[in-house]
Amino acid sequence: RLPEDQPAGTYWYHPHRHNSVAIQAWGAMAGLLIVKGKFDEELAGHGVARDFPFVVHDPHTRIERYPKGAVSGIAKVGRFLDNQNNSVDVTFLVTGRYRPTFTIKRNEIVRFRHLTATVENLSGFRIVKKKDGDPKTVSRASPESENKPFYIVASDGIAYEKPVRQSFMVCAGGERHDLLLQIDEPGDYYVLSDKLDHIQFFGT
Repeated sequence: RLPEDQPAGTYWYHPHRHNSVAIQAWGAMAGLLIVKGKFDEELAGHGVARDFPFVVHDPHTRIERYPKGAVSGIAKVGRFLDNQNNSVDVTFLVTGRYRPTFTIKRNEIVRFRHLTATVENLSGFRIVKKKDGDPKTVSRASPESENKPFYIVASDGIAYEKPVRQSFMVCAGGERHDLLLQIDEPGDYYVLSDKLDHIQFFGT
């Protein structure tokens, strides 16, 4: 039960049990808590009708046994700092899915409720349009000047007085941002988390 004066916003939950926080958070026991209120009504008045949860997570698992025939496999939560020296070994999920797809109408304004629920890794956020003939590794070829702009309207559950225009965002674990996006050109776009090697923990 929330008090009457609880501000509307994007919040999150994760465990705080002593000796269990890391292993539970690594096992994806974290997620969004959304409190509706006047801020949502204000956004709706400006035509923002749809929300997309966007929870970035870096699950830490190690395979003890692969499934074979009728015998099930065994995966356990990974050890601290295992496989954290090479980005190839880190798989990111967005709201529990691997490379999910979002469909947005042309010129529609939508809100992404962005939560960085990572344990050890930073999360980048930039939007790049896919060009004809581009491979899926477009992230390595696209300069920041090609990023599509977006607007941050709230952070950590606190709404801004004015939107902040950005084309690139870097977040640490626990940060939350409400982002407004508008795509004016039809096509396919990538949301990328990259170009963080020089500031990433252990260089991942």
